[in-house]
Amino acid sequence: MSVRPLRALLEHHYTIVGVVVPATRDSRALGAVTDVSDQIPVRNASADSDGLDTLAHVAHEHGIPIFEVGGVSHPETVDVISSLSADVFCVSCFPYLLPESLLHLPILGGLNVHPSMLPAHRGPDPLFWAFHAGETETGVTVHRMTEVFDAGAILEAAPIPMEDGITERQLQRRCSEAGADLLVSSVSRIVSGTLSETSQESSRVSYDPMPVASDYVVSTSWPVRRAFNFMSGISGRGIDFTIVGGDSEIKVRRVLRPVPESSEASMSEDGHGIVNITFSDGLLCAKKSHQ
Repeated sequence: MSVRPLRALLEHHYTIVGVVVPATRDSRALGAVTDVSDQIPVRNASADSDGLDTLAHVAHEHGIPIFEVGGVSHPETVDVISSLSADVFCVSCFPYLLPESLLHLPILGGLNVHPSMLPAHRGPDPLFWAFHAGETETGVTVHRMTEVFDAGAILEAAPIPMEDGITERQLQRRCSEAGADLLVSSVSRIVSGTLSETSQESSRVSYDPMPVASDYVVSTSWPVRRAFNFMSGISGRGIDFTIVGGDSEIKVRRVLRPVPESSEASMSEDGHGIVNITFSDGLLCAKKSHQ
């Protein structure tokens, strides 16, 4: 969800002095930071939530220098980024924690666009955990960058509804659109000196790690709505879900529909790969995994 914020800044006539992206596995061997401005980027169907452009493509389109970074603390990286003389860092979905040697460079500080209503769901994959928790609303927050992930003061935030059956791709797009608007507003107010900031409430902080295989396990004790929305939302990742109920276990690839009716937990298969699974308050139809 980094492309829309970049395009929004360009549309509002902010000068982008450089774009920094994580180094690919192949480019890490080239050093801490590599100028790839002269390389023509290839469209990547999974790069943006619309399946269109990457950050590199937008940067190339507008003649913006682009750098691949493998070591954010490396002196070479600090020197290159310092030479750009940026007034503010605008960050979205960047996987590395920026050190103080970088954070002190821009005179107006660093801003991060995070797809949750901070301080809830700090961490690298907040949308997964919003789906996993069965939430009906998430959001986007623009916050100050500090030496702790997602912990800086909140500048602006906006809630985003999660209706039944929404996919991660659809939710990413909404977060990207809202985040772009919030970022432009935050930068404008920083420049004008009218921005107020709010410290995150420590009592409401939650941090979620990257999901692992066990986080794709779904219990039949869950409400059927939570199970349906979690699996509908995350199924685009192509990872099988393990449904566990009593002594039974089955792997499914995607869910088809929920049927609200209550009975004892059970699992049955129709012989054509469609499984009917009873949860705590309803029935769920799903497509069985071929693995």
